Amino acid sequence: MVDNLLSNAIKYSLEGATVEVTAWSDGPSVCIRVEDTGIGMSEDEQAAAFSKFFRAESARRSAIPGIGLGLTISKNIVDAHDGTISLKSQRGAGSAFTIELPQPQRLDQPLHEREGFARQPGLS
Repeated sequence: MVDNLLSNAIKYSLEGATVEVTAWSDGPSVCIRVEDTGIGMSEDEQAAAFSKFFRAESARRSAIPGIGLGLTISKNIVDAHDGTISLKSQRGAGSAFTIELPQPQRLDQPLHEREGFARQPGLS
C-alpha cells in the first residue's frame, strides 16, 4: 500500500516537485503519510479517489499510464488490517494520503498464550 502511494506521488508529480514519506506512532496507532507537491485533485475527484477504476481528469488527459486500481487495492489492504486511509488534496498543489493502523500485538509472549490463538488439532 505504501509502495502504491509512493509510486502515485512520483507518477503524478511534475519535475521539481517534492515527495515526502513520514511515519510515527500515535498511542494505539501507527501512522504513515505520503505527501507530494504534484498535480493534486479537485474535491469531486477526492470523493471518488478510492473507487474501482477511478482516474482523475488530469490523469486521463495526460499520457500517465494507469487503470485506476491502485488506491482501491491500498484501501482494501488498510481495511483488512482494521485501519483507515484518508486523502487531502488541492488541484495544482499536491496530495497527502495518511494511513492509520492499529499498533501490532507485542510478541513478548509465546504464540500459544496469545489472545485469539487456536491450536490446530493433532499438533502439540
